[in-house]
Amino acid sequence: MDNIERQTHTVRETAKILGINVTAAYALTRQKDFPGIRVGRRIIVSKPGLQRWLECQSFGKGDRR
Repeated sequence: MDNIERQTHTVRETAKILGINVTAAYALTRQKDFPGIRVGRRIIVSKPGLQRWLECQSFGKGDRR
């Protein structure tokens, strides 16, 4: 069997990474700029997209102080 590295997180994994609850993570996936992807009934989150999204949200990258 091929050892393929996943390029996505589940919403539950995303919640754990961000330190938020699953309900809040699902709410994030409804935001236009969040890298959530609907595949059938599932929602997955792109690993590189999540990293870019986090970088854009940081206080050092914008006027959010």
